[in-house]
Amino acid sequence: MRTLFCDQSLLRFGFSIVEKASDHVQIIAYGLLQLDAKLHYIERLGEIEKWLIRMIREYGIEQIVCEEIQFQRNVQTFRKLAVLQSAIEAVCYHNGISYAKPLQVHVWRTKGVRRILQLPDGSKQTLFQYLNHYLNAPPAFDMNQADALGMAIYWCDKYYENLPLHMQNALQLQIKGKGIG
Repeated sequence: MRTLFCDQSLLRFGFSIVEKASDHVQIIAYGLLQLDAKLHYIERLGEIEKWLIRMIREYGIEQIVCEEIQFQRNVQTFRKLAVLQSAIEAVCYHNGISYAKPLQVHVWRTKGVRRILQLPDGSKQTLFQYLNHYLNAPPAFDMNQADALGMAIYWCDKYYENLPLHMQNALQLQIKGKGIG
């Protein structure tokens, strides 16, 4: 089974792809979909939908897991992220794949990954620093990719707890600009 983990955003969309085998779990790819901030958010939303469909087909994705959106003072940003999350769920529905219940950040990062990786705290910066070091500072690695990997680590620990997780050979993908579909 292949799962796509999304740290969704309309500008810098972090992602990771996990494959569950019978005897282990492998993070096969991770990366960043960089969108053009000059485009209207509806155009960016269309690019994300095309990209998701391509990823589903190219990587044989059977399930998508997103981070739950949070209200943090800006109503417009929350509204746009809610539209994005709805679009991701619609892509899953129309492509016959599972849309898992979104992960709460205070559960997956603050409690889960902090415990799993034995981090001093559950902050975004601490997770980024740990994974950046672990992966030998991949080019253009950022907190969006770290969060998508962190979600995958949490998910694998929770649902595939008896299987070893491998991510050393994961492919880093950087996708930029208009015309990604």
